[in-house]
Amino acid sequence: SLALALTKTGLYPFGDDQGDKRLPVGDDISSNEIQLATPVAFYDNLFKSIFVNLNGHVSFESEIPAFKSDLTIPVFRLKMIAPYLADADNRLSGNVYYRESMDPALLDLVTREITSNWPTRRNFRPTHIFIVTWDEVGYYDRQYDKVNTFQLVLANNGAESYALFHYTDDGIQWVRGQGKARPVAMDVHAQAGFNAGDDVRYTTLPGSGSDNIKDLAVLSNIAVPGVWVYRIGLTSGGNVESPETYTPPGLDRVSPSQPQTCATGGSQRCSQNSRCQDYQGGFCCECSPPYFGNGKHCLKEGSRMRINGKVTGNVNGVSIDSQDLHSYVVTKDGRAHTAISRIPPNIGVPLQSAYSVGGIIGWLFA
Repeated sequence: SLALALTKTGLYPFGDDQGDKRLPVGDDISSNEIQLATPVAFYDNLFKSIFVNLNGHVSFESEIPAFKSDLTIPVFRLKMIAPYLADADNRLSGNVYYRESMDPALLDLVTREITSNWPTRRNFRPTHIFIVTWDEVGYYDRQYDKVNTFQLVLANNGAESYALFHYTDDGIQWVRGQGKARPVAMDVHAQAGFNAGDDVRYTTLPGSGSDNIKDLAVLSNIAVPGVWVYRIGLTSGGNVESPETYTPPGLDRVSPSQPQTCATGGSQRCSQNSRCQDYQGGFCCECSPPYFGNGKHCLKEGSRMRINGKVTGNVNGVSIDSQDLHSYVVTKDGRAHTAISRIPPNIGVPLQSAYSVGGIIGWLFA
């Protein structure tokens, strides 16, 4: 039979007395880039830094502070781990704590949780864990009549990584924010899962995108209510994997190549600002005016948007190999703010000549 539900005291220790850092109080907040002592293996990539975001997730390569009403997994080009992707707001309730730890007791604890559910990985032992706790956070807009408490634990050894999602008993009380685009559009329901950023590899937990997301606190994939464990990456080539010992029914691992209809789940993959149309052999999501996009992600005409990409080249004899470019585009008038991360300091000034690249992108979307 299932064990008792997870209580708040059953979470991995967190708070100021543990030496945790906190996110600032606000709405749509992210941490600065956090350098990790032990990298995280996510799918088949290795990341040496991470960002903590108020809206229930951590991300790689870039912070993701903003929440849009139709933000759903999969999210193209954004690499994220989301124990509870929704529009959180801690201006009147809650804190988000985070730290990297090599506490021997915690390393022993997480090792037991992992190896007991992966018999073939009994030799795995992490060198560090990264803990993020969303403690009694409210929801947008400054609402705190209901609060959520949940936790993410990443266990890493530099070549292999696991993620633990913890949801406390009665810790999931709200399932979506009031909506920044109301009354035009309501927020989608909260989701939990993993997103590789390529629009192909992703996993969502049962109940994601519906009121049933609350059931994460009473269900489990290791027979401990409120606890979910996944292997999330391997440098030699990895994917998100459920435990070898137990897999719950209803785990959403749908491949985009599988034929579907709107009635059998296709409509759930569409933006709430789009309509689902059935065709022979599949379905199509089509944005409804005044929104435009690919149907899964619909942008309102004139709104601001974010574009991510890669830059490769040579500046004054210094090579740039697939570095991240981030452009923030104000579509209304064609302005764009562009940043290229992790470049050698000695080419910072010469690289300003590349600013026109971001400007061209801005005018294309104007």
